[in-house]
Amino acid sequence: MIGNFLKQHGPTILAGLGGIGVVATAISAAKASPKAVKLLKQAKEEKGDELTQKEAVQVTIKEYIPTIVIGAATIGCILAVDILRKHQYASLLSAYTLLGATYRRYRNDVYNVLGEELISKVEEAESQEPEIPEEQIEDDRDEILFLDMEGMRYFKAPFDEVVQKVTMSDGATCYVIDTMFADYYDDRPL
Repeated sequence: MIGNFLKQHGPTILAGLGGIGVVATAISAAKASPKAVKLLKQAKEEKGDELTQKEAVQVTIKEYIPTIVIGAATIGCILAVDILRKHQYASLLSAYTLLGATYRRYRNDVYNVLGEELISKVEEAESQEPEIPEEQIEDDRDEILFLDMEGMRYFKAPFDEVVQKVTMSDGATCYVIDTMFADYYDDRPL
């Protein structure tokens, strides 16, 4: 169960750890820098001369080891996210490929069992537009239930009216749409 959870949510967890790691690396570097500067000043006073780059690194490396480790772990998390996502995409692609192959095999089996004549009748029936009875057309003009996502309220209204009002708003804010439908809330019982 835990393994399945980690397999499913691993990329998200690693992405979160990567984000945390970026912040932790910055904080660690900010904390280590003043200490490193002190060590450089002390080493410079002891030597009495400027330090070479190699000597400066040798003096300060101990302060930056935690920062380096955190940064490396962060990079590892980010790279692991990419690897896991590629595996997930490959698995999904193989599932779709298998589904497509199974569907083609099914269609071939149906064609072999039913024959060419029956298959052509089915395809002809699919290509024709269905006839809608007059009663059903009248029902479409009746009020239907809508949900206003802004106000989280339901209201009933004719579909054409709602489409017309939303189209007329032409990019207006949710507040305008909410006020346009305010009369539906009070005037129309659910």
